[in-house]
Amino acid sequence: MSNPLYALFGPSCERVGQVLGGMVGCALGDWNKYAHYQDVDNLIVKKNLEALDKEFEKKKEELAPPIPEVGIPVLERLRYVNNETLSKAFINLLVNASTISGARLAHPGFIRIIDALSPDEAKILQRLNQGPVYRLYLIKNSIGGIAEQMPGVLTGLEFELELTFPENMQLYFENLFSLGLYVRTNVPSRDSTVVDNLLNAYAQQIQDFLDLPTKVGVGAPSQESVSALKLSLTSFGEKFMEACLS
Repeated sequence: MSNPLYALFGPSCERVGQVLGGMVGCALGDWNKYAHYQDVDNLIVKKNLEALDKEFEKKKEELAPPIPEVGIPVLERLRYVNNETLSKAFINLLVNASTISGARLAHPGFIRIIDALSPDEAKILQRLNQGPVYRLYLIKNSIGGIAEQMPGVLTGLEFELELTFPENMQLYFENLFSLGLYVRTNVPSRDSTVVDNLLNAYAQQIQDFLDLPTKVGVGAPSQESVSALKLSLTSFGEKFMEACLS
C-alpha cells in the first residue's frame, strides 16, 4: 500500500502512515491541498504528525491500528490544533489507542473532553494530577446584617502556574467540574495549614475586602467566617489524565 504521508512530508511521518493506514486519508482528505501549500514545513498538521511519529517510534514494538472511532477524529484535530499542550493530549490518546498496553485507556469520550479544554485548564488538570488543590471561602458579616462572600476562586494557582488568563479561574473550575474531572470535599478551616497558607497568600486582598463596607458607609464587619474545600480528581479524571495528559 502506498504511503501518501511519506510522499508529502518525507520520512518524518512515515510510521504514522504505516500504523494508521486508510484512516489518514479519511481524516485528512484531499492531499493536493497540502501539496500545493507553499510553506509545507510550517503546516500545523505536519508538526503534529511528526510529533506523533516520534511517539510511535518509542512504542514500535507494540503498535497496532487503533479503533477508527479514536483514530479518525483525533487525526482530524491534528490538522488544526496548534496549542502544544492540547495537541500533545490528542497525540497521547492516539498513541495509547495504537498500542497493546494502552488501548484500554483510549476511550472515545476523551476526545470530547480535550475539545472542551482551554490550555489554562489543561495546566490546572496537570496540577491536580500531582495532588489536591484547596479553595478558600471567606464570608464577612457586617454590623448592618449584610453577609457577603469574597469574590474569586482563591486557590493560589495564579501564583503557582503560568496561566494566560488567570482572571478566568471561576470559568475554568466551573467547566472542569461540569466535565466531571474533579470533586469537591470539605476540609477543616482554621486548624488547617493549607487554609492558613491561603489566608497569607491573599492577605492584602482579604484586608481590602473586609475594609470595603466602611468605605461605602455600611459599617465595619463584625465577624468573618472561613472555610475551605479540597479539589481532587475524580476516578474519571484520573483515567483521562493517564490517557491524555500524564
